[in-house]
Amino acid sequence: MKTKLRRVMALVLTVSMLIGTAATALAAPTDDLPETGAIVAEQGVNPEAPPADPVPDETTPPAEDEPEQNEEEKEPSEQLKEKPELDPEESETPAAVLAKVFAAPAEGQEGHRVLISGSHHDRIAIVDYDGSTIWELEGLDTVWSEANDADLLPNGNIVYAARNDFAPAGSYVRMIRPAYPETTGYDLLWEYEVPKGAENHTSQALPDGGVLVGESYADRVRIVELDPNGNVRKEFTINGETLPEFEIVGNTHNHIRQVHKTSDGHYMLVHFSKNYTVELDSDGSFLKSYPFGTGFMADKDKDGNVVIAGGNTPNIKKFSPDGEEIWTIAANSIPGVTLGFPAAINLLDNGNIVLANW
Repeated sequence: MKTKLRRVMALVLTVSMLIGTAATALAAPTDDLPETGAIVAEQGVNPEAPPADPVPDETTPPAEDEPEQNEEEKEPSEQLKEKPELDPEESETPAAVLAKVFAAPAEGQEGHRVLISGSHHDRIAIVDYDGSTIWELEGLDTVWSEANDADLLPNGNIVYAARNDFAPAGSYVRMIRPAYPETTGYDLLWEYEVPKGAENHTSQALPDGGVLVGESYADRVRIVELDPNGNVRKEFTINGETLPEFEIVGNTHNHIRQVHKTSDGHYMLVHFSKNYTVELDSDGSFLKSYPFGTGFMADKDKDGNVVIAGGNTPNIKKFSPDGEEIWTIAANSIPGVTLGFPAAINLLDNGNIVLANW
């Protein structure tokens, strides 16, 4: 099955549909970062256009025209404001590629430039608006060709989670540096091996440069935070004793897909085989439950509402902070699109959702 980009569909929300399990809309970074640096810009939020020039006050007399200066007479600060034309050779530097990747969309541009990964795709790729590939990793060394989460950091690094039932480590998380400006190739910065017998489908890049991992075992779920160098800095275990509100069903594959850390420091776990989603505080203690599950992931929007992608239940639902259902996007709610397995979601500040539909 090949990855395809579909046009943006408009309903009550604008939903960008992709065939895959992970899709992240890209936005411009705000600072330069070290090789394993932190995320400093929320992904999926397009920068606002610069403000228009102020309207002159009609009561203020116009400034008198000043005589033109030649190049020798101009102050150094004025010369710095002039932007020389870009050398053609500089357009293919790593910095130029990243500038393109994170550039704000042109006025009227539909859709998003995205990072995609998924199950049975054997591919992670940065894809442009027209569907062309800016960079890609093909030939994932996993039997299932499964990489269900990936994040692009503002410094150009990519962190991704992959699963291989027959490797020494059943699943792993890797931080890589793509070989920009080449369209393929990378350097491995670090790798975290998930213990054999567990599954992990999460590699959420955190604002401080850490990475969130969610390990599912037959008898427990283990939530792990890695530091920017891939070392464990925090962990807690969910089982029948520590969190009775989340049922352990005795099957590694049927507990969770992606665990997600929200902007308020809470953890969202959608139970993959039960019809509910739980919210935990920063210490892993139970806070509340939402009546929708069998899904892939959940996140909160800027108003604290919870959006859940239903996975095996092909719906997307939005709940208020009090757990009241606000709306549902059903399998056939979007004209021309059928929700098969709503997977990863990316909530944008303007209220739109980027959805990976598997």
